[in-house]
Amino acid sequence: KNGLQTSQYPQDSTHLLRPFTLLASDDSTLCPQLEGVGTAQFYLSLSLSTMWATVLVAAMGFVSVNSATWSPLDQAKLTSIGGVFPSPDGDWSCHDEMHTSGTEGNLTASSQAVVTLLATTHPALTLSGTCVGFSPNSLILAVLNGGRLQILRRDGSQWGAPTFASPSGRTVLAARFAPNSSTIAVAVSAVTVPAPALAWTLVDDVIIDVINKEATAGGNELYLINLDGDMSFTQVPTLGSFGFGGWYISCWPQDSQFDWSADGASIVYSYTKSTLSNNWTEAGVAIVGLASGTSKVIDDTTAFQPIFHPDGLRIAYTAVDPTGYTWAQTWHICVYTIATGLSQCGMNMNSTLDQMPTLVGWHGDELLYTEQQSVSVNLYAYSMGSQGALLQWRQVPIQFPAPYTEGNGVIGGGFRATSRVSVVRTATAATSHLGFSYEQPTVSQQAFVATVTGSVVAGATAKQISSVNKETLSHTFVKPKVVSWESDDGLKVEGILFTPPGMTSAELAAAPAIVFTHCGPAMAVMATFQGYGSVCARFPLESLAEAGFVVLQPNYRGSTGYGAVFRRSDRNDWGGRDYDDVMSGAKWLISQGCADRDRVSHIGWSYGGYMSALAMGTSKTTHGIQLRSIVTGGTLTDLISHTGTTDISAIIGSWAGGYHWTSPELRSMMMDHSGIYHVENASTPTLMFHGVDDPRMPISQSFQLHYALKSRGVPVKFVAFPGSGHIPGDPNQIIVVWNDCISWLTQWN
Repeated sequence: KNGLQTSQYPQDSTHLLRPFTLLASDDSTLCPQLEGVGTAQFYLSLSLSTMWATVLVAAMGFVSVNSATWSPLDQAKLTSIGGVFPSPDGDWSCHDEMHTSGTEGNLTASSQAVVTLLATTHPALTLSGTCVGFSPNSLILAVLNGGRLQILRRDGSQWGAPTFASPSGRTVLAARFAPNSSTIAVAVSAVTVPAPALAWTLVDDVIIDVINKEATAGGNELYLINLDGDMSFTQVPTLGSFGFGGWYISCWPQDSQFDWSADGASIVYSYTKSTLSNNWTEAGVAIVGLASGTSKVIDDTTAFQPIFHPDGLRIAYTAVDPTGYTWAQTWHICVYTIATGLSQCGMNMNSTLDQMPTLVGWHGDELLYTEQQSVSVNLYAYSMGSQGALLQWRQVPIQFPAPYTEGNGVIGGGFRATSRVSVVRTATAATSHLGFSYEQPTVSQQAFVATVTGSVVAGATAKQISSVNKETLSHTFVKPKVVSWESDDGLKVEGILFTPPGMTSAELAAAPAIVFTHCGPAMAVMATFQGYGSVCARFPLESLAEAGFVVLQPNYRGSTGYGAVFRRSDRNDWGGRDYDDVMSGAKWLISQGCADRDRVSHIGWSYGGYMSALAMGTSKTTHGIQLRSIVTGGTLTDLISHTGTTDISAIIGSWAGGYHWTSPELRSMMMDHSGIYHVENASTPTLMFHGVDDPRMPISQSFQLHYALKSRGVPVKFVAFPGSGHIPGDPNQIIVVWNDCISWLTQWN
């Protein structure tokens, strides 16, 4: 196989291939001989209710290092931070806190908008829902609650009671204040469920149609609400579906998809030409004049994230690189100049580091964005030249208070910035307020604000405004490391490693190991707070590491954070060299004396589950490792039958360059790279999870694997979740995943 060499990467991203140290460590070797550590061996009680309350002496080689081991219930009850929005006058902030409360089996998730007077950092007001932000005059606050918009007005330091303002029969998705503070634009969902029918005529998106029980998809609309008068609503005609309505694969927050001009006369927005999932590349950017209701297209080549410059003369947005492998999600920053009607896009050497920037706002002539680099997500500034020319980018250093330390971390919530960074313009052009979340692997996520001044964003000092998850401060989390190894073809691959503390070298060499493969493939393992669990289904990797499992999380080729070439290098090769990256990591782990070759297990969900299904019948032949146990969820087992049964079948054509019915060679490759066609070699005890209503990986993918394993007499347990889509969102379902995962791995190791 022809692997990528370091020299093939763009010059500005070669440094991403060096190994990183996640946190400072006293260990001079990867799996050190530790002095003064007792050799008592432990195992964990498997009673569901007491699993993590009792550590019993036995002979499984587990070492407990905490008086109270981090449990799935601890993980479930953590609070996470959503959006953070300072007021333009700098006196207030509003941030989102997502809570889960209750007891195991009776958990309830909720969101709160916390309003803080920054002079005191004490919450002044707490509301159900999530923050939209403050009006430009800082006197009005908008909050979303259950699809309805709440408006609060301030008199001095006192906030009045909320009033609801939502178009009848519509669900509000996002809102943005007009520059004059007297109007607010709202994106609303226009999807309606039709009356039951005896039969449907299905045109496209068959899976979505059947699961949603509707024959046609709806779309999103734009409304204006008059805040000064009678709170009346006016619909504004737009192209297609406003925002990313119907683009089911998108994780972008809706409020990053439209913005007001400085004079309040127009709105720039992204739109999708249709709401069909398979038309996921048909996104564009347009400007609508509010007086005329006429839209002008800026870019219709898969463009999104539009943001007006404060002068109203330029618009920044991102446009997908249309060449090659579109699903690998590579895009560039573009600047459209209204006077000329032309766009300039930063490509080639002017591209951002990972070519997946999330735009967050302007500060003067600098465009701020976040982007992943290796396992971190950082804030960057892109400087502009005359007429929108893109000159250069640089990282914006931010100082955080203790207990945060220098090193890797994640700003804004991680992948695709689901907890965005906000940039709030002030009355002074040279001053902007920032709001964001931040976390590190052993320090919980918190909300922060910062102020930047001057024409160039030189840096910022973060002020913490939340105080959640105080219980984590007294817990000793496993120290992770960022490690690297050579894959089978010589390509350097990076990942995060958890090694249980308190073990001697001999104990580590005999320890059970887990290889966790993230979903995507265009996602990554990042330096997020490990108390929250993994990316994709939030597997309890911290709990497993504390229980004595060595845990390796590879960022295989196809992952984000390492440049577009790396991300696109799995084209025509799902389950090929990316699979080698994962399994070579397991071999490297064993060679380092960090795990027992006969006690290696695999965990994965979605694309990670695809890797699990493939490894169960091939790992012994390809890499000399007979897996001890497997935990897989949302599993893809057959690339051929997946085509036409997933809601996004067009992606198959994107990564494979065609379909199996047009190419015997492609058909052969798909069979060779699909786990179902290697089941004759499978013997690994397997735990399977799947959502009954999963449109991405239809449950039939797991049905066929389960039947095949049962017919061969392989130990298998299959847990299906009614009402669940691709990943369970109900906290009572997801904690079943975590508890069953721990039980299964412990049982077979």
